[in-house]
Amino acid sequence: MRRERLFFKEMSEIVGSNGLTAVVLTDEAQQRALTIVLDSAMTEQIHIRLKDVPGHVTMLPEVLLSMMEIEAKDQLELMVYDVSDGQYLVMLAPRKLLISNFELQASNLAPHQIRMGDAILLSIIARIPIYIEEGLFNRQSSPYKSGCQGLQIPINVIDTGRLNVELQKAIDNEDYRLASCLHKEITRRKAH
Repeated sequence: MRRERLFFKEMSEIVGSNGLTAVVLTDEAQQRALTIVLDSAMTEQIHIRLKDVPGHVTMLPEVLLSMMEIEAKDQLELMVYDVSDGQYLVMLAPRKLLISNFELQASNLAPHQIRMGDAILLSIIARIPIYIEEGLFNRQSSPYKSGCQGLQIPINVIDTGRLNVELQKAIDNEDYRLASCLHKEITRRKAH
């Protein structure tokens, strides 16, 4: 299994989105970026850690990590392995558990599904590395330029509710090319 390590790079508010934020994760060379959309609650949790707000060490994620007998950053990893219904699918697993093509070695430690926003938060808190399957990264990422205005977000990782809102905006603005693309994605999801 070929994979790419992802690194947290930046966060930007999505203007006119009622509190959504775009988080940018880059490859090690900072050549390509994966953009993740987070809601305001998850954005606030990440801001608390990035700003080192006093008292955050007594919050539940930090307390649970401090109770673990293993050093999480050395024993665990996060793996983005697919996209389904507008969400990245992520697995939290012991580091040496994955052998190839996401086949699992025999172990008493099982992998766990985790939401992408929670995976980013956990990575920031415990310095657990995030990886993505190389083919998925190549399909979902876009070229990265530091300080660039505007971000590219793949349509397949936008939730269906937001797609419907954007479809109506495209129709209202008479942008029928965009409306057609959005309608095709919504129809594709309904068929699955």
